[in-house]
Amino acid sequence: MAPGEHDGDEFISRHRPAPADRTWQHPSEFGAARRQAKRRADRRVLAVGAVSAITGALFVGLAWYLSDPGSDVRVVTQLVTAVPVESVAPRVTSADDWAGTVAQEA
Repeated sequence: MAPGEHDGDEFISRHRPAPADRTWQHPSEFGAARRQAKRRADRRVLAVGAVSAITGALFVGLAWYLSDPGSDVRVVTQLVTAVPVESVAPRVTSADDWAGTVAQEA
């Protein structure tokens, strides 16, 4: 036989067979499968949590909407005039006399 030729009985593959088709797997391949399964499970938990949160929010909103007695609500609009506050002129004290003023107040 010439180089590169083969008879029909044998098949030479240049690609590595899939893990399920091999009789032996490296221990790191088992870890990769475990990590991939954990990622899938984590995504599933996240999706279920998101759907549960949205469903709960919709349920609470619907319950609040149905329990709200909209016809019994009355808006009271009564205008009350405020009594104006008496304004007081500020006292101005000079900087020199300030210490004496504070001492008298205290």
